[in-house]
Amino acid sequence: MDLREVLQEELGLNKVDAAVAASHAPGLLPQALPADVAERVVQAIGRIGLRAIAVPAESLPDLDAAERVHHLRCGESGLELCNLAGAVDRCWPWEQLKLISVGRVPLETLRHYVTDTVLHANPVPPDPYLPGGALHGYEGWLLFEPPLRVLRIDSEHLNYEYLGAEKTTSGTANFERLIAELSIRAPHAFLPPATRKYLTRGPVLEYDFASSEKLQEYTLTEYLLSRQAS
Repeated sequence: MDLREVLQEELGLNKVDAAVAASHAPGLLPQALPADVAERVVQAIGRIGLRAIAVPAESLPDLDAAERVHHLRCGESGLELCNLAGAVDRCWPWEQLKLISVGRVPLETLRHYVTDTVLHANPVPPDPYLPGGALHGYEGWLLFEPPLRVLRIDSEHLNYEYLGAEKTTSGTANFERLIAELSIRAPHAFLPPATRKYLTRGPVLEYDFASSEKLQEYTLTEYLLSRQAS
């Protein structure tokens, strides 16, 4: 019996829905379950040689509520978050940084404009555009606790002024320097496999995600695994 068959039997799912649920492994099942049902499914999964745990929904961090930051600095005592004026208004201690999750994701879609507009006396109509491919970059999720706080950053929308003379014109290179420094400043922080491959410049496929949502799901799974490991 495989995982799909276990889910089909224990949850009363049809083959298609069971296959969709099983495709999330390793990860969270897409549906919430009553506590007794969850424990029964965990035991059934264990009988086929796999490991699963039941996690109370209230213990899951809400990554959708993550704070997007665009300007930060690595200070001696912690990660400094800057306001729009560039002044530090918060500092989160390094010892509270528990997880650093990084992946390559499509950040936005390129548009190719058809610029054949000529001079008009009336308001100029907008130029049509052709959709292009996605612009890829690197996204990071930083989890601090206690209390639980989540930051979301990406390589193309960060102010890297704190790097000083080491700052380059490449957002990708600057982001790599930042993540490397975070891992040094917080050596206790959990680094998921994708982050470790990124930092060691492993194959891109090892840390490439189809979307930011997929990286978010992965980050949540790795957070739960890190809690089990600790």
